Amino acid sequence: MSKPNNAFEVFQFLDKSNCGECSEKTCLAFAGAVFLGQKRVRECPKLSPGILERFREETDAKGSHEPSPEDRLEKLKSQVAQIDLAKAAERVGAVYSGNKLSIKVLGKDFSVDEKGNLTTEIHVNPWVAVPFLSYILHGQGLPPAGKWVP
Repeated sequence: MSKPNNAFEVFQFLDKSNCGECSEKTCLAFAGAVFLGQKRVRECPKLSPGILERFREETDAKGSHEPSPEDRLEKLKSQVAQIDLAKAAERVGAVYSGNKLSIKVLGKDFSVDEKGNLTTEIHVNPWVAVPFLSYILHGQGLPPAGKWVP
């Protein structure tokens, strides 16, 4: 089985009983923790041996640890530090001022400076910062559609 693209791909294999035996409150929370690498799928005591084997095969085949969301964020920050933010602002329709590129995210200003440092009125976490930085790096000027894609 290939690495799941999102928590719902893990969730589909769970029994959805929310038993809590894995130490998570819900099966969905457990699936999210598995997807993020915080838990292993075998920590669910309700999964059949066949399902566990499918996940084990993927772990064996992968052979290396998947980077954490924080590691991915740091990589994106370093990539942003290497681009011309003024040109990127023009390309994606952002504002460039005071050596910072700014754009609205969830209705709040979200900015990145020329060193890749993030500032915002909301808490900076990988779930918001990674799409923001990816948009700065790869966006083509189309406005965000408002549809969240895993």
